[in-house]
Order: sequence, then structure tokens, then C-alpha cells
Amino acid sequence: MESNDERIWPVLNTIIACDRFEHVRDHILQPLKAIIGADSAAYIEISHRPNEHPKVKRSYFLGENINIIDQYLSGFYHEDPLIFPATKTCLDAPTKEISRVQLQEDGKLQKLDKRTRYYKQFIEAYNFNDILGHIFPIGG
Repeated sequence: MESNDERIWPVLNTIIACDRFEHVRDHILQPLKAIIGADSAAYIEISHRPNEHPKVKRSYFLGENINIIDQYLSGFYHEDPLIFPATKTCLDAPTKEISRVQLQEDGKLQKLDKRTRYYKQFIEAYNFNDILGHIFPIGG
């Protein structure tokens, strides 16, 4: 999808207007899932305070296999190479220096280690082809 694709603007406006967790499904996940043709979508809200490990405050999953989010949060969250480098970057670096962490099989930006438990028992087990993640730091 190109950035000038007119279909993206209503989706972005819907996402920006979402101000309640109760609306995450209809205002964030469903529009994103539809526009990119994804099989599933997840929303995970993480709290990270100084001198503490990031903690999941709440989450929502939209897709067929609802167990995926439970498996992820109970067994793989702390091994996710997207979450921890990004939360560290978000907290320790000025916003202008936040970099992208990309998990692509071809390894253009970061090669996901296929020897890890995270890859073998989560990514491969659930047959994920692509993962798209966005982290939005919110001050508080």
C-alpha cells in the first residue's frame, strides 16, 4: 500500500480518534486488519516505569485463534525481540531517535534467530508469515 493510497486516511482518522479501550476492536484492530488483509490483529498496552520491567496492562486480540494472545502473554512476551528493544529505545532515547525494529524472514533490518524458543514454539508453531508491530510511547 502506498502512502498516497486514499484508503488509508479514513483508517488513520479512526485510529487517531480512538480514546477508549472499549473501542480498540472497532476503531483500531478491525480497520487495520481489513486494510492490510491480515488474518489477525492484537492490541497490547504496556506500562513501563523506571527500574521496572515492562508489564502488560491490558490486551485485545481479533482473529480466529484467541489462544495466541494468551500463549504470547504467558510464555513468549519476555522473549519478543520487538517489545524489549523498542521499549528500551522509547524510554531511553529522545523521540526523534526511536528506530524501527523489523522482524522479517529475509532479515533486511534484523534477522529473527530461528534457533530461539520464541521462533520455534511461537512464530513457527502458529505459522506466522509476517509480523507488523507499532510502539507508540505515551508520556504519563
